[in-house]
Amino acid sequence: MTDRRSSRELVGIIPAAGAATRVSPLPCSKELFPVGFRRLAESGELRPKSAAHYLLERMAGAGAGKAYVVLGDGKWDIPAYFGDGEPVGMDLAYLVIRDSPGVAFTVDA
Repeated sequence: MTDRRSSRELVGIIPAAGAATRVSPLPCSKELFPVGFRRLAESGELRPKSAAHYLLERMAGAGAGKAYVVLGDGKWDIPAYFGDGEPVGMDLAYLVIRDSPGVAFTVDA
């Protein structure tokens, strides 16, 4: 008997549609706020590491090969930063929604 779960694709979802009014003003989306450092493989240089970078690394480590980032209107800095997902070793796609009333709505989108 085969385990049906092992044949399913694991996909991450990042709800990033909120306005972060409780932590404003920030110079960037809260998901890109630097909360540590990472070492570049090519040069060994230390670079800031964003909050979402940690989340995406953990998703990839759990077996997710791709993730959907659900963005609020105007959060263009997130796709500009992560692009197609190469910095975190997974495929990323972006969905833009307007006026999300909360995280549950954003994830459902």
